[in-house]
Amino acid sequence: MRARVERTAIGQSAAQAQAILGRDPVHKPGHPAEPFPSPRRELSLVTPAGESVRVALYVVAARSAEGCPDVHYEDVPVVFVDDVVVARDWESVEQRWRGWGGSLGDLRDARDGHQCRYPRP
Repeated sequence: MRARVERTAIGQSAAQAQAILGRDPVHKPGHPAEPFPSPRRELSLVTPAGESVRVALYVVAARSAEGCPDVHYEDVPVVFVDDVVVARDWESVEQRWRGWGGSLGDLRDARDGHQCRYPRP
């Protein structure tokens, strides 16, 4: 998936980028029957100027881990503003997030690849 994200380009239409990215699931170590979906998650924002922002998060690496969660992953954002690719890395997202109308709490949640989604015993 990392190579697919790298083949997308700033200025591409959402349709062009989606043709490259596809929807193939990504292997989850230790859970072959439960791969990560592609994208793993999508966030939607509306800028103060009314532009539509869609942040699609793609898993590009995953490894087994002890405890909860038992899989840690690295993801990369691909950001579309009004259906045009405007960013493909976390640095760009962090610089623009608040201008797009996002809260810092939502950004922190989006960036956290080590969240335990299940109750601990």
